[in-house]
Amino acid sequence: MDIAATFQPTSLGFYGRTRVRNRYFLLLDIGAFALFTTLAFTLRFEGLDWPAPYLGVFIAFAPVALGVKLLTAWRIGLYRRLWRHAGVVELEQLLLFGAV
Repeated sequence: MDIAATFQPTSLGFYGRTRVRNRYFLLLDIGAFALFTTLAFTLRFEGLDWPAPYLGVFIAFAPVALGVKLLTAWRIGLYRRLWRHAGVVELEQLLLFGAV
């Protein structure tokens, strides 16, 4: 068995997994999406003193919204691009992601 061939990158990444080139953007997006969801609720209720029923809604909504946003961004391909070479195609993807 050729050990060197095992560690060769493929189009799917090492060991057949999908490669995430921009993992730092992924981490930044996780923090930003969580912060913006919290900020939206804070602005809606004019502070952090949320009514009890809405606190339950927030606890249920925040992880679902975060998951949907991250899954959508990943499926569109936002984390597989080299952004220093971005062009019109990437702009279209960002606009599509923003519309979702």
